Amino acid sequence: MTDIFHDIGDVLERVYREQEEMDAALRETEPDSPSVPARRAA
Repeated sequence: MTDIFHDIGDVLERVYREQEEMDAALRETEPDSPSVPARRAA
């Protein structure tokens, strides 16, 4: 049973990391886009 939860954790971590990379890429290509939250420290 713990293996299932471990696998889910790995998948969620991967998805989160990919989302972060996409957000970063969007910020680079569209820095003024209001749909992309600016999470950089001012």
